[in-house]
Amino acid sequence: MILALIIIGICSLANTALAYEENENLQYLIGIRSMAINGSMRLSEIDQSFGDLPSDGFRQGPHHSSLYIMRSVNRYLRMGIENLVGNSGTKNSTTMNFQGIGMVIDTIFGHKYFINGGIHAGPIILNVMSNSSGLAASNGVNAGTHYKDQGLFIAPYLGVGVRLGKFELSLITKLIEVTEGEKNNNIKAFSAQYTGVSLGYRF
Repeated sequence: MILALIIIGICSLANTALAYEENENLQYLIGIRSMAINGSMRLSEIDQSFGDLPSDGFRQGPHHSSLYIMRSVNRYLRMGIENLVGNSGTKNSTTMNFQGIGMVIDTIFGHKYFINGGIHAGPIILNVMSNSSGLAASNGVNAGTHYKDQGLFIAPYLGVGVRLGKFELSLITKLIEVTEGEKNNNIKAFSAQYTGVSLGYRF
């Protein structure tokens, strides 16, 4: 009986080791992030006709999502490309949206449980709209103010997570800093910190 248990234990450990080695050899990671703002976005700094957008989860407050694909350089480093799409709800007199894409460099420490962090940077296009009649229309402004600009963003992030087979699930916080725009130096008002989740699949 004892010998049988020992054999079963050895086989289980060997199977776990082989599965771990197989997963460690996976070279690519593809996934999605979904995040909501912490604090508020002070768009009134761009123009007084715009109102500030407070945190309201994924309902009316600023939030963003992104898709990414990365390739492992070594055990601790991954590199790839990630987009950035953000907006706010349209039930306010001021609404905004932005789109960006850039290179992402990710460092990771740990195995089943891990800590990761990195930096995401690239060009970004930003829009903000206000409607003098009340609600900001999703397809534009009929009577109000519209502002559009472009610049660069740099976004450091930090997360903690767990690996479930080939999947990676993590809680992540990300600070998106927007540089000076072509039209208005106050475009930095789009800068904000976000918190959310990231789900990736390794292959």
